[in-house]
Amino acid sequence: MEGLIHDKLTIALLIFHIYLIFKVNTMADCEIYLQNPKMKDMMEWVESRVGDMDWISENEDMVVFHAQAGGETLPIIIQKKIEDTAFIGIWFNSVHAPWKTDADCARDAFNTLNCTLQCDPGEDVKGKNKFLQIDSNGEHLIDL
Repeated sequence: MEGLIHDKLTIALLIFHIYLIFKVNTMADCEIYLQNPKMKDMMEWVESRVGDMDWISENEDMVVFHAQAGGETLPIIIQKKIEDTAFIGIWFNSVHAPWKTDADCARDAFNTLNCTLQCDPGEDVKGKNKFLQIDSNGEHLIDL
């Protein structure tokens, strides 16, 4: 019986957490993909948006940093190479990321870094196998 009560409590807390994510902020995280960014410039852009970062770990695929946002830890994961492409991924894994949407984050990065970016286009296009691409020709949807 005790395990059942614990499971119900866990489920209730999970449902409440999901509710807060969608009620307080439209996103649980923010993720963008940058094509051939200058790493130094990219890292300076990230730090200028989230403040000081602590290096946590690194392997051949990714680097993990932590910053502080909204009074909580903001994990930042940089994927060094996305599936043998020229893209690098940045994942701000928190509801406290500095942007409301992936597209806002990508636009901000493009304005500073001037490299091609891709991201989830948002709720209007979700589930349609499309990505938003931002490049020197503007913004457009692309097929995945």
